[in-house]
Amino acid sequence: MQKELSALSKKYLREGKVVSPLNDRVFKSLLSDPNCRGFLIELIHGITHIPKEYMEENLRIENVEHTVNHVNEKRKISDMIVSFRGNMINLEMNQYYYEGIVEKNLSYAMKIQSDHILIGSSYAELNKTILINFDNYEKYGDELIIKFQLRDEKGRIETKNFESYHINLEKVKRMYYNRVELSKLEKEILLLSEENIKTLEEISKGESYMEEAKDKLVHLTEDSQFIGLYDGEKMKEWENNSRLEYAKKQGIKEGQIRIAKKLKDSGQKIEYISEMTGLSVEEIEKM
Repeated sequence: MQKELSALSKKYLREGKVVSPLNDRVFKSLLSDPNCRGFLIELIHGITHIPKEYMEENLRIENVEHTVNHVNEKRKISDMIVSFRGNMINLEMNQYYYEGIVEKNLSYAMKIQSDHILIGSSYAELNKTILINFDNYEKYGDELIIKFQLRDEKGRIETKNFESYHINLEKVKRMYYNRVELSKLEKEILLLSEENIKTLEEISKGESYMEEAKDKLVHLTEDSQFIGLYDGEKMKEWENNSRLEYAKKQGIKEGQIRIAKKLKDSGQKIEYISEMTGLSVEEIEKM
């Protein structure tokens, strides 16, 4: 088995590929690695303009599982949560779009803020919560970065304590392949969706923090245990897509329901099942 996993790692590298940062497991492993701290700080700074010196001294990785306050509350796990000086930043990699993904991520970020209120001394002392969505699709048009805040119809900001960003990964990939010269931030964003080693080497050249992030992706690909878990997830995804294509072609609702039940029984996320089957989250939850 170990030889097979080693061969799998070699196959990826021989093809000039690394594990994809679009995968939740890879995304978390990359950004939580101490050697990639510089990349994480540069990325957050480029998107939010938070001074790097604030984060360099105080940034820390937080537990991604949210507190459950009552028996009927659903278990919530974010992709990545970091904090500095009492401010919380929730980073989410959205590989697929499905109905309800925006609301789900917002609810996670609001949960972070409400938990912060519980442990704080007052609402007046509440620090900022920031949600950063890395979207592998285009939902809000052709802009690379879109910032949302709570505003009224005249544009007046209700509170500065909550911000939400959407990063258009498709936009920066299109820019690169159309040979548009990328800025430092655009290269950082591209790294989060790129599997090609030559491309990663090109965009990281000369920036040590970028090279550390690129090296981490290579090391994850070389890790026989990690590549086994990653490839298993990719194979499940391929099998699920194949089954679904058949069910959709047959036009049989029962087929979609049957597949959804199998996916649910195998432990797949409800949101992923909804995306793959076309069934609503509510329908899947009732199964």
